[in-house]
Amino acid sequence: MKELNEKIQLAIKLLGLVTENTSYSDKEDIRSITIDSIAETLQSFYISLLLSKELHNIEYINSKISPQFKESDLDDIQFNFEGLVKDALFTKFFICIESNLRSIARHFEAAKGNIEKTSIKATFENLFDVNKTDFFTSIKSNDKDVILFFFYLRNTMHNFGIHSDSNPNQIIQIEDTSSVIDRSKVTLELIQNQTNNIIYKDLLLLFEQVIKIIIRLNSLIPSTEKIKHPLADFGL
Repeated sequence: MKELNEKIQLAIKLLGLVTENTSYSDKEDIRSITIDSIAETLQSFYISLLLSKELHNIEYINSKISPQFKESDLDDIQFNFEGLVKDALFTKFFICIESNLRSIARHFEAAKGNIEKTSIKATFENLFDVNKTDFFTSIKSNDKDVILFFFYLRNTMHNFGIHSDSNPNQIIQIEDTSSVIDRSKVTLELIQNQTNNIIYKDLLLLFEQVIKIIIRLNSLIPSTEKIKHPLADFGL
């Protein structure tokens, strides 16, 4: 339970960081909806963690889920539930980021397919091609590496968490002195044909960096440019 409480506290801190950045005035723009969507995703994740406390209680499980479970099943139940929720968090978070980047690409491309490609990695890299758009030249190379690592990590989900042998090893270092998750130097790596071993805290640290980079990227879009989020017409 102590470990779960620590995870809940980290989720609260990350949610707090996001909600502090939900002030963009145009509520249909990606600069508003992307952050709101991430905040809602983290809020749902936080609620899931709180509810998962009941999975430590065999009486609750027997009365609310199934009387067939035994005390010895608790560790497996908690492990499987946590894995499912973490995967759901990653999937929804990735969708928020991908939608943001593709919306920017479609808005600024001179012709269809000029910037946006089927590959989100190629689309992201095209945003920094000065022959296609020059708004994002101040984004640092390390920030680009963080986003690309995030893409590679997401790709492991297609392969039961294994970093494909078709992709090279990926290693990044994060040292964020203003981090709400971890201010020490952290190394993350994905090794060919190996399962990703990124622990919960480091995953949230990576999410924090991605969020901060997306906020910086969006801030470079001129205020005169309205980029309507795909969900704006559906009442979000």
